[in-house]
Amino acid sequence: MKTAKLLIIMLSCVLLISCSKKDAVEGVDFTKVFDEVIGYLYIDDKLYSLKTRDNFPKENLGEQIGKVHEIVEKPVTDGDVVYPEATRTYEIRKGDKIFRVKDGDKLLVVIQTKDGYILGVIFPT
Repeated sequence: MKTAKLLIIMLSCVLLISCSKKDAVEGVDFTKVFDEVIGYLYIDDKLYSLKTRDNFPKENLGEQIGKVHEIVEKPVTDGDVVYPEATRTYEIRKGDKIFRVKDGDKLLVVIQTKDGYILGVIFPT
């Protein structure tokens, strides 16, 4: 009986975790990019739209919050990036550093690539 209860609790936890991660990406068509958006980053259970930023001041970088995990078609894990070939301005590689940046009241992220910086703005839900 204890084993059954434990199994039910564990299954419930897994379902809760998986459902909460789907909320940020559910309903987003990752094949479409718009305006200046070149891709998407999923980190800290949030989805960010990515834009190229040639002249980002390095001194504005905040703390490093992670690294690029994989280039994917649909993000699932922290650090996953959706980066369609048609919009690739800079090459994003697995392991590129991700930094938190605070710009006024906006919460932003920046991916530091070999070629330059890619700015991430929270995707409206």
